[in-house]
Amino acid sequence: MFANWYSPSLNQTINADFPAGQIDGHFGAGVRSLINILNHLGNVTEGTMESLMKGFGIQISAGTISNLLKSEHGWAVEEQTAILQATLHRVEPKQMDSTGNVQKGVNKTTHIITSSFFTVFYTLKGKSRVDCLRALQGNPAEGPHLLWHGGIDKDFKEAGVGFADRTAVNRLMAAKPCLSWSEFDELMKLDAPKIFAKSKIMQLLREVMALTYYAHQTDFPALKVLLSDNAPEYNNIAPLRALCWVHDARYYNKLNPQIAMHEKILENFKSRYWDFYDKLLDFSDLPLHNTAAELAARRVFRKRHISLHTWSDWGTQLRDAFMSIIETAVKLEISAFDFIHDRITKQFKMPSLATVIYPGISRTF
Repeated sequence: MFANWYSPSLNQTINADFPAGQIDGHFGAGVRSLINILNHLGNVTEGTMESLMKGFGIQISAGTISNLLKSEHGWAVEEQTAILQATLHRVEPKQMDSTGNVQKGVNKTTHIITSSFFTVFYTLKGKSRVDCLRALQGNPAEGPHLLWHGGIDKDFKEAGVGFADRTAVNRLMAAKPCLSWSEFDELMKLDAPKIFAKSKIMQLLREVMALTYYAHQTDFPALKVLLSDNAPEYNNIAPLRALCWVHDARYYNKLNPQIAMHEKILENFKSRYWDFYDKLLDFSDLPLHNTAAELAARRVFRKRHISLHTWSDWGTQLRDAFMSIIETAVKLEISAFDFIHDRITKQFKMPSLATVIYPGISRTF
């Protein structure tokens, strides 16, 4: 990369390469890295950053700060996707939780997928099981895919789809068993309008086939073990579902016996309950509580409390991607500032966080 400098003392224009690690534009990699860290890790608003930078003698507007933040969207979202793919190749149990969020005044849900070595965030329309599946597949732009197979009729039946509706859907899907969300809706709208008009049945059909596609796709290996609270949207996502002990204990803490004998029974039970919990801590294969996900949810809450909301899907993706990168870097004991600086300068001296998590991952950014 070349640039032109004018030397007043020499009265001469000089053509030369940029210094190593520097990038084109009015502001260098150091300022750009600092802006991203202040905003995404320190939760400093663009207006406050403008005042802070001017205090350092850097003349920059809030609008320029916003543009500099936006310019890092591409690689950050790619790194977030790679982190998720890498961690799903590892067998350790994963935790999931969700928390409310806001985009341009509209309520959304941020889904959190985490363990001891990573955290990723995806903000979606709602908190349904399909939304959970979408988050587990990196929030694909085209939405979740749906997969039909010859033995799926029993799943339709168990979900509550009637015989006539099942028969019609089986006939239509047999010709093209894998469809996108919009393709399936278009198919039903044209060839089975009566079923398409039944919103509840359509929801059940989509959910069953979305689960089937998730279980069979390989881009984002399906979970084997999922730890969560008892929310119904997490049912059937993984073959093994573990529930958080802390959430379970809340039910016993809500009990309010009125008879002394019942009070003693409850206290004895709770004592044995936590004694058993302490013994289970000796086995580290499976976490017993969902604390990691709940701590990540606080990160989302803090960001929302300060910034209130994002203004577009694009801005929401950027915020989620950088939160994912920073939280994962912290867990891997990697400097988030150094990593972001390395990517902004395009030096790529530091490995992708994804390859640190799972060296066998083929994608690096």
